[in-house]
Amino acid sequence: MRIDARSFTYGAVFFGALILAATCSSLTARDPDASPAPPVASAALQPANVKIPEYLSPVLRARVEALKADLAAAPSTPANADERALVLYDWLNAYALTGRSIPVNMPQSVATITQPGPPGRAALNALDDYIRELTLYEEQPDARGTLTSSTTGPFAPGSMQTIALTYTVGSKPISAGGGLLLGRHFMSNQGVYQTSDPAGANYVSASVNRSGVRLEPSTENLAGMFGGFRGGVDMPFFRVTGGELRSGDIVTITIGDRSRGGPGFQMQTFGNDGLRIPLYVSFTANSPAISLPDIAFSIEGGPVARVKGFAPSIARVGQPVTISVRGEDQYKNRATGPQPAYDLFVNGELRQRIPAGDKAITLVEGLAFSEPGVKRITFRSADGRITGDTNPIWVREGDHPGVFWGETHAHSAFAEGQGSIDFFYTFGRDDARLDFLGMSEHDLWMDDWEWEQLRTAAKKYDKPGEFLTFLAYEWTTPTTYGGHHNVFFRSPEGRSRSARQRCPTLTELYACLRRDNDPKDVLVIPHAHQTGEYRVSDREMGTLVEIMSLHGTFEWFGQRYLDQGHEVGFIAASDDHLSHPGYAAPLSGDGLSNRSGLAAVVAPGKDRDLIFDAMKARRTYATTGERIILDYDVAGGSFGERVDMTDKRDVKLRAIGTAPIASIVVVKNGQPVHTEDYLTDRTGRSNRVAVSFASETDPKIRDNGRGWRPWAGTLTVKGAKIESFSAPGVTNVLSEYVRKGAAADTLDFDLGTRGNEQVIYIDLDRMSRNAVIEIDLRSANESGTPLQVATPVTYPAMKVSLPAARLKEGVFVQTTPGAVFDDRVTLRTIGPEPAMDRSIAWTDPTPAVADDTYFVRVTQTDGAMAWTSPVWVGGFSRQTQ
Repeated sequence: MRIDARSFTYGAVFFGALILAATCSSLTARDPDASPAPPVASAALQPANVKIPEYLSPVLRARVEALKADLAAAPSTPANADERALVLYDWLNAYALTGRSIPVNMPQSVATITQPGPPGRAALNALDDYIRELTLYEEQPDARGTLTSSTTGPFAPGSMQTIALTYTVGSKPISAGGGLLLGRHFMSNQGVYQTSDPAGANYVSASVNRSGVRLEPSTENLAGMFGGFRGGVDMPFFRVTGGELRSGDIVTITIGDRSRGGPGFQMQTFGNDGLRIPLYVSFTANSPAISLPDIAFSIEGGPVARVKGFAPSIARVGQPVTISVRGEDQYKNRATGPQPAYDLFVNGELRQRIPAGDKAITLVEGLAFSEPGVKRITFRSADGRITGDTNPIWVREGDHPGVFWGETHAHSAFAEGQGSIDFFYTFGRDDARLDFLGMSEHDLWMDDWEWEQLRTAAKKYDKPGEFLTFLAYEWTTPTTYGGHHNVFFRSPEGRSRSARQRCPTLTELYACLRRDNDPKDVLVIPHAHQTGEYRVSDREMGTLVEIMSLHGTFEWFGQRYLDQGHEVGFIAASDDHLSHPGYAAPLSGDGLSNRSGLAAVVAPGKDRDLIFDAMKARRTYATTGERIILDYDVAGGSFGERVDMTDKRDVKLRAIGTAPIASIVVVKNGQPVHTEDYLTDRTGRSNRVAVSFASETDPKIRDNGRGWRPWAGTLTVKGAKIESFSAPGVTNVLSEYVRKGAAADTLDFDLGTRGNEQVIYIDLDRMSRNAVIEIDLRSANESGTPLQVATPVTYPAMKVSLPAARLKEGVFVQTTPGAVFDDRVTLRTIGPEPAMDRSIAWTDPTPAVADDTYFVRVTQTDGAMAWTSPVWVGGFSRQTQ
């Protein structure tokens, strides 16, 4: 039985052989009469089992009927696939604009055909299957039947639940050998389905009301967003035996069946209103599985366990500011239930009391400061159990540019993510307290109905001066043809997508965007996970590069653009897929497991044009999600600027951190040229040490970045006693830990790095000169990267010995044996906690060369980082004619 060849999403399409051919010119030669009636205004989907009146123009109807007839006569071939795919694309978009759902992978099936390269048989089969499926929807809308659920929540994160899915068979019967396939969202950390142990967790059962017919549990391999993302995994399939199911028969799929002693089904820990638990129907033993309309399930936060505050980064003396105080559960969701009272302190002095209540988010308004300086606001519950803080506020006299925080790369359930568009924008506005936000959904899966919803939402949630929203999408293609790029528009009016289906290569994307828009109104931002083609850029639209996200840290990626002579600034983003833009928690495992990046824009005010123009002019910097304040100057120029040629290159930076500043590094032309190390103690008298693990992501060849480097094992101290330890950089509570080991003076750890560094701080007692820290690392596999050329690495088990006697000036570095890459374990002695506010002033002593490029990297003791956009000195500006 072939289960839904169309479910090859990222995994099979991007990294397999489903790459097919077309050109931008052929894709855009589209019949203007093909556009149907105006889109449905409401975001609510229409009933899928009701026949709809004619919704196609006469021209498009003729093309569709010809397509059906052609397929009935012969299957698709490489010679006719492109033409057929384009008709299907216009047809599916017209169908979607009636407000009815289409399978999530149907638009993507067109993209696999229109991409350059020869068609594979699986892609051709998928195209034909989708033509037949859409024909079924149109001609027999009641054939699929209906699906309901006993409950849709809201559920507490991680709670055990029972969900009964009720499927009513439609007009098309399900014969013996057919059945129902249960999927799961590949990013959900929900329980793993099982059908063999009724008393165990996550047990799934199936029953039917027709006498003599049974549903036998088995498995079928399913790939894609509701199976295995980069390769198929087995999912429960309930096969019809003993007869057939007919119209009106009832099938009940019970997820977390407790009837035979099981504890239920474990829900995911990520809160949103759009977790999908998909069900597919296969009508015969040999037919593909057909998507049933989605049901969205809601996960709400749990009891308050933490508190986090958000504040403006820059304020004037005497200017009232608003502070947002957010109660959070242990998973970083907005908390539910009673919220405690908090004392609010400014630089350690009690300023006011925030009363208890039942709302997790409280706005403290009217707070003003009479003196300039850095203000640090902290919170403490009345019982002292819960504490937290805000980002720092730099209070200044007079008018100065503001630092505005935004998200330029995040997703919802419109593609392979979770959550509604309303949840997405509400979270960004209220929970993350962003200044600006764009929902850059994947064009690969998006239909025209969804695009219209994005346009509507961008206008609905925009509030000038308070919360700015931008229309955006992510152009989604393999690195081979240009890599992923987020496309932002200055305004939502009249904007169309230059989607991959019609503009399948990067050069065609830029041409399509220029054809339909003024370049000054478009911003294109490549990112590194599916590496943007850094040899190709558009000097007017491609002015920023995303160098950090939940995928990892990719400073090398930004440097590649600089090496090619492109004038680009740096930003970071989350690439969150759970509708948590701007304040995302890492996923468990080896995927989106890093900190969540954030974009900082330096602009005169919170205005749409001012923010957009600042991004176009590279007046930006990137952080790993923390709202670190940077003030940067090189020879009189700041973020993203080019200054006149001068022999005197003074580099000045002030970093106002959210934690103590560990180091500041000046990078010139891709090489570190000056380092300020505030962490290492070189006196030889400290009994505090830091053990750190780091791996680079630069692949050294033209490929996607290296994947996650696991560091798991046991750390043993000899010649000293462990008094205490901490690992403040462990932000992924779902998969990383550092804890006491079974034996004395040992620590067990499981950490991961992808371009970043993970640090364990240890206070030692009675440390001798012969003290040694020995580390036993378990064997592990590189993961989480869609490599196109290189092969994922298997790291062998190894022992690392870090003797205190080898510390030279407080630092000893052990590079992993035989490594091509800069993966390292470091031991350093550290002194008292560094300051949270640091400034440098360094003059480059080397001879001046035109077109020298400078940027600065800041690292905190908690592992958080920030990067300025570059400054160019002298040379020829590529942004001018």
